[in-house]
Amino acid sequence: LIKVTATGSAINEITLANAASSGKPTFTASGGDTNVTMKLAGKGTGSVEIAKAAYTSSTITADGAASTTATYIICNKGSALAVSLADGTVVGEYKIITNKGAGAATVTPANFAQGANFVLAQYDGCQIVWDGTNWYLIGNQGEVTVA
Repeated sequence: LIKVTATGSAINEITLANAASSGKPTFTASGGDTNVTMKLAGKGTGSVEIAKAAYTSSTITADGAASTTATYIICNKGSALAVSLADGTVVGEYKIITNKGAGAATVTPANFAQGANFVLAQYDGCQIVWDGTNWYLIGNQGEVTVA
């Protein structure tokens, strides 16, 4: 049913935790390293199929840095918003950024392949992906300005 393979020198593992009513059971990377990436993989050309996905979100309402741990960044300020974005940590790291605030949100990644920054108008959104060196803008709603 489930096969477990132990590695002799392992310091990292997974932790499975249950939850109380209305809570969220978790399947978490854990161990001795400070940052532990978890990999879910199908066999051969098989995939990992997810019935429904939701991303961890973080709302930014004042000038400053976007969350490094959340995938979905929600910009929400009534006037112009300046958002800095640190480099990703894993190739393929993905971010979704939307702006529901009245002010334009200027996002300045530490390393951005297409320029210095991009600007999201109110009700606009985009997706970016980290290639190990730069963030790349891969999709947007239509009003993103790249500078």
